Amino acid sequence: MSSVLAGLEATDFFHVDSVTLRRYCVLFVIEVDSRVVHLLGVSTNPVMAWVARRARNFTSDLEDASRRFRFLIRDRDTSIPSGLRH
Repeated sequence: MSSVLAGLEATDFFHVDSVTLRRYCVLFVIEVDSRVVHLLGVSTNPVMAWVARRARNFTSDLEDASRRFRFLIRDRDTSIPSGLRH
């Protein structure tokens, strides 16, 4: 029996501050039904091009594994490219 949550992904950033007082932004995606977390990348400056490249790589990896997601939950952060915000 498939879960109602199958194909539902959520994405966001969290921050990690290092002992040298440098802030790192971590981009991740979580599969809501299985709670599997995918670490997409770490950056000190996550600009739109960086986020878009990580998103393309992630969706390509899913397609290679014959998997897809139907819905993506995200906030309206300006670092998420507009093509991924619709």
